[in-house]
This record gives sequence, C-alpha cells and structure tokens, in this order.
Amino acid sequence: MKLETEQFFLREVKLTDVDKIYAMQNNDEYRQFFPWDIRSEAYIKKLIDLFLLWQKENPRSNYQFVIELKTNYQFVGTGGVHQTDLTNRSAEIGIRLSPEYWGKNYAYEISRALLKFGFHDLNLHRLTAEIIADNLPAAELCNRLQMKYEGRFKEHKWRNEKWYDSLRFAILDHEWRKLNHEN
Repeated sequence: MKLETEQFFLREVKLTDVDKIYAMQNNDEYRQFFPWDIRSEAYIKKLIDLFLLWQKENPRSNYQFVIELKTNYQFVGTGGVHQTDLTNRSAEIGIRLSPEYWGKNYAYEISRALLKFGFHDLNLHRLTAEIIADNLPAAELCNRLQMKYEGRFKEHKWRNEKWYDSLRFAILDHEWRKLNHEN
C-alpha cells in the first residue's frame, strides 16, 4: 500500500524504520512540542510490530505510513488512518513530522492525502483528528482542512506525569466532497 502526493510518498511502515522513528521522537525540538511522545527504542519496535500485524488484517481497518520526500526518499515523519468504529465507518487520522519539516506546509498536503484515502479508498463516512490542546499548529491545521471543532476533553490524556486536554475535530464524507467539488 502506497499513497502519493505532489511531494511525498506515504508507504507502509517496515521493520527497518525503527531508527528513523526513534530519532524523530527523541529529537529535543520535537520533545519540546510533543513531551507526551517520548518513547524508548523498545517501545517503537513494539509499535512497528503492531503496525505489521495491521498490514495482515483482513478486512483491514488500520493503516500506518512512513512519509518520505519523493525527490530523495528522505524520512519526513509518520501518519495514519485508524478506524475507530467499523459499523459507522469512522476513523481517526494523525501525523507526526520531524522538526526540520515543520512550517513548510507539508502537514497540510499530507493530511489531505490521508483524508482522501479515508473517504475514497476506505469509503469512510467520518474522519476525526484528536490533538493535545497545547498543540496550536495542529489545531490551525485542522481548521485549514475545514474540519469542524467538536469539543475539548478536559484532562483527557495522561502523559509523562501530567494531564493534557484534548481537542477533537471532524469532517464528514459529504463535507469533504463538497469542499473538493466532488459529486
């Protein structure tokens, strides 16, 4: 499974991605904005094992991608679509980019690809994004994607000895199609 945008390939995670993902999540600049994401190399390996199991699911309900620049296959980050409610065709999208790729409009292009994949390829009805309330750039991205703000969940996530509030945004398939002039 591989997705493609103008500037990126989104390919499924492989065992060999451990070092890249670990390095991204343990970068000091990354941790400044994502302190709840600090993970050990062993934890990243367990996550990748889970992602590899997802690739064998039938029917498939979860997708985790490594994002690479098309020009040189440089690692940019990770992203995914995780179905939260198969009956009601709902899923959550999320991305994590290495700090050197922040502020370059890449998150918008990548997120649009994940939304398109969810609505077109997976025939989902609803896609959500749940973010930590302190992550203002992520909230701005959701607004730019025309996802609707649905609410704040007080002290919703416990990470590294601290509670964080979460914000939830969502977009429906017919809203997406209207925004993209699709029937």
